[in-house]
Amino acid sequence: MRLTGPASRHFDPALVEAPDRRGEVAWSLFNQHYHRLQTLPWSRINEGVALPWHRRASRLVMAWFIQRTGAILDLRRKAALLSRFPIPRDPDVIFFGAEVGWEAALIRALFGDGGRLVLVDCDPLAYQRFCDAPPTLTVRGPGGRPLVLRRDRAEYVRADFFEHDEPGAFDVGLDWGLLEHFRGERKAAVLRRFGRFLRDGGVQLSAVPRDSLSTRIFYRAFGDELNFGYRELLEMPELEAALASGGFEVLARAQTPTTCVALSRPVSSAA
Repeated sequence: MRLTGPASRHFDPALVEAPDRRGEVAWSLFNQHYHRLQTLPWSRINEGVALPWHRRASRLVMAWFIQRTGAILDLRRKAALLSRFPIPRDPDVIFFGAEVGWEAALIRALFGDGGRLVLVDCDPLAYQRFCDAPPTLTVRGPGGRPLVLRRDRAEYVRADFFEHDEPGAFDVGLDWGLLEHFRGERKAAVLRRFGRFLRDGGVQLSAVPRDSLSTRIFYRAFGDELNFGYRELLEMPELEAALASGGFEVLARAQTPTTCVALSRPVSSAA
């Protein structure tokens, strides 16, 4: 496990709210600057940033690549990865810390959209990004077939997942880029909370940033846009250990150069 840093010059620790329930992140600041990283033309990425010339040059190159390839959302690679997981057909899906909700839309495009889609996020800027995003997005899926990601019929809950409660209501729980913001034993408490939402036979899909050279370089280069609190980079065994501490059994796992992903179920449902 490795911590990202240094902190963004915009980071104000006083803006971290309810870290035990929401993670040790100033979420509104993060969402504001993360959106800027994705949408500001790459040629302007260094505006207002005082760095040595070689770091400015590397940021320009990386921003050009990110925007040219869609490497931050990386939905094409996620589609190929998730298509191999044993996810129920037409699932009822709940997405914790959902922001816009594209990963949940991807699951529905791959496995059927006959169930409910509930997006849970307490940050006002996350909800605004959800409102401003296009209702559909087409990406290339497995085998080159087009996948249409739809966010219509999504229920958006503007609260944190300790405030919202629907016990046993979902086939799939989803957390993507969330667990790494909780220290030690808090991960187990958060995962136990996720398990409360799953019906018998339900599964939890969890993804965290991988402790790899490419990920370290990314968070170092764009620390000003991304480092607004506590974030771990993890290896797959560390993610599996965290899931086990929260009462989950891993069913399937996969990783990319930047992400570790595991599909798990509560141990009580393993029989």
